[in-house]
Amino acid sequence: MRYSPVRPASWLSRVLSLTSVVGGGGCLSKVSPYAGLRWKSTKKKKNTSKKDAGEEERQHQPSGTLSTTSDSGYLVLSQPRHLSDHIAGQSIDQLPLSPEQQALVDLILAGRNVFYTGAAGTGKSTVLRAAVECLRHLGRRVEVVAPTGRAALAVNGMTTWSYAGWTPSAHTHPLNVLREWSTSERNIHRLAETDVLIIDEISMIENHHLERLSEIMKEARGHAGWDLGWNHVQNIRQSAFGGCQIIATGDFFQLPPVCPFQYCIECGSPLLKELRPGETTYRCPSGHGNWPDSYKWAFQSEVWDNADFAHVELRQVHRQAGDPLFIEILNRVRCGTLTYHDVMVLTDPSRKTKDLTNAVRLYPTRSEVAKYNADNLRELKTPAYHFFAQDSFHWNEAAHPHLRSHGERRADGTLAALREHRYEPCLRLKVGMPVVLLSNISISRGLVNGSQGVVVDFAPVDGGDLLQRRRTSRAGLKSVYVSDIIDDELFQYATSTHPVRALPVVRFDNGVVEVIHPECSDHEIGNETLSTGYELDTYSRDMDEFLGRPAPSVLCRTQIPLIAGWAMSIHKAQGMTLGKVIVDLTRAFEEGQVYVALSRARSLDGLKIEGDPRGLLVRREGNQEVKKFYWENFGNKEVLTSGLDLLKMPAGSVAE
Repeated sequence: MRYSPVRPASWLSRVLSLTSVVGGGGCLSKVSPYAGLRWKSTKKKKNTSKKDAGEEERQHQPSGTLSTTSDSGYLVLSQPRHLSDHIAGQSIDQLPLSPEQQALVDLILAGRNVFYTGAAGTGKSTVLRAAVECLRHLGRRVEVVAPTGRAALAVNGMTTWSYAGWTPSAHTHPLNVLREWSTSERNIHRLAETDVLIIDEISMIENHHLERLSEIMKEARGHAGWDLGWNHVQNIRQSAFGGCQIIATGDFFQLPPVCPFQYCIECGSPLLKELRPGETTYRCPSGHGNWPDSYKWAFQSEVWDNADFAHVELRQVHRQAGDPLFIEILNRVRCGTLTYHDVMVLTDPSRKTKDLTNAVRLYPTRSEVAKYNADNLRELKTPAYHFFAQDSFHWNEAAHPHLRSHGERRADGTLAALREHRYEPCLRLKVGMPVVLLSNISISRGLVNGSQGVVVDFAPVDGGDLLQRRRTSRAGLKSVYVSDIIDDELFQYATSTHPVRALPVVRFDNGVVEVIHPECSDHEIGNETLSTGYELDTYSRDMDEFLGRPAPSVLCRTQIPLIAGWAMSIHKAQGMTLGKVIVDLTRAFEEGQVYVALSRARSLDGLKIEGDPRGLLVRREGNQEVKKFYWENFGNKEVLTSGLDLLKMPAGSVAE
């Protein structure tokens, strides 16, 4: 296959080129080269005929997606003619992609199963958002999942448990029972009709959890395909994840699986934990297997090899682009190869830093954050303004009766389903208070997620202005149905029995002064197609109309997108770029948290480390299985370095 030279292009221009109608409803587009990425397919090739090889390739490509002609180098897309018309009429806020990010999106659009990774600040989340929107504009049914509720909310997705239709006790059941559940009416449509499954934070997903997910997808998709014949069903059941395209992303150097190997994958029995010299193992009392703790990673599962992933590593760090020394140090922290010199650079009290007034402190726990922020808020004698979140659940009861529990509320009136939401249930603000922005208000003016500033005033609010701002600044990416819901939520927020009387005015560190308006964060759930073909008439203008889907149920939280900027939890800061950061190493950090905390800083001169420097050494050597995986797939020589040479540290140093 030939590839054209990389051209600077936004992801929107890429997807529009893919949806330019040619001939009988197909379209042609050049594909950018993949040479800018580190990627590799590790599956062992089988000796197959051309026909068998073609069928094997199609197992990774949902019907109607991209296919290629080997002599032209072009991708050919079979797609309904009116899809491009639908996209062309939308106004979309473009997200710029670097050449390597663009090449990665192209690889995903080509139908490959892809695992992509990269250090903090390389744009993994940017690629995920661009890929999701490109795929959906191309008419693909895309589901985004993550291992935890917090991670799922961050990507507007669902947990792997919810996607699978599992309760918390699902792993206690034998695998054949889970397969049977997957064919129920509640689950089969979601599992069988997914074209692309995107798994975020893959590092936290245990080996056998991924195996279970693949097995139930095989069962559901095979069960739904009986009308196409026995051979079709057999092909599905022999394909990883039933032939669904899989995009997995995350960094195995950061967050490991939590409590792996609790129950036997075959029988559901609790596994017996056995401590052996140099290794913890988990044994099935019924004799189904014995698994070492080092075997917990998703990349060690059988289905990982069967999926034939293209392994891609993003190498260009954008967050610390102007500080190459800091990038090198962070990479060694990530890989567990920190040197004595690195520790001295990070902890040197004489190191020159910028003015760190109102720098945000990062703590491992929310309780520490709450106490530090509350103490500082009390010291401010200016009047406090309270902003209460407005939570709503727009339940499509006829289509999704099983989602009733999502409407349950907590004692404070907020929805229990949104307890991990990044927007505060109650936000208290005062003039003179440092704050951090939680939304991308204006990328061109530098007002993005993580921007730091100070509240300087409160401005009177015009209720009608809220709706107008919604219509002019955010139209385009949402369906008509969801856009109308957001309009209603903002209107109710402005005209409720306790309406907002004033809005905070923030002077950001880059000099921009901005009135911060409320935003409605929506989370679509339960949009699986039902066998009844149920649809809402009010949904007729939406792109999903021709895809035959019901209107989704929608969770909404409307709130001012700010949080107190004195302190923040490491989990909440994940994904942010912060100009001024203080990390207190006297606190107890979990594995991977030190790297996450340090890598939030844009530059070394915007970072201050306080407390015991030995906190840098938490599980400093890194996981050997992860190092081996990255070496084999990306050639990262730095991961094989011996690491921090504590034996050579001077007496009285941090090693003692």
